[in-house]
Amino acid sequence: MKDYTEPFVEIWDAHPKREGDDPKYEAFICYKARLREGLPHDLILQCVKNYSDDVRRRGKLGTEGVLMLRTFLGKNRRWESYLPKADPPKPPRAAVEAQSGTPEERPDPAAGRAFVRDLISGLAKARTSPVQAYREKS
Repeated sequence: MKDYTEPFVEIWDAHPKREGDDPKYEAFICYKARLREGLPHDLILQCVKNYSDDVRRRGKLGTEGVLMLRTFLGKNRRWESYLPKADPPKPPRAAVEAQSGTPEERPDPAAGRAFVRDLISGLAKARTSPVQAYREKS
């Protein structure tokens, strides 16, 4: 029996099970190679969990369509397809305010609604085209 590290056992338990071979020792060798490359354990674990979720979503759990863990962690870097998605950075509040102006400079929404209401009622009364009514209103 091989002595596997506790972090690897966590990875092994998280990866989706498959029908057919899935050599644990070879997966352990690939896992250690990724660690030597500088890939953190937590990132590997998250990739395995993301892959497991994808397998479940596609209904492939327990079939030969599930990658062996050694293949997933191998030199072809299949795990890269399951990296966590980064949240887009949110602009700082000051940048948002600079783009939209100060509260005093922002247009009054009520004034805009009143303009549209008046424009529509003017159209209904005059039965003119929207472009013509807009030109007359301006």
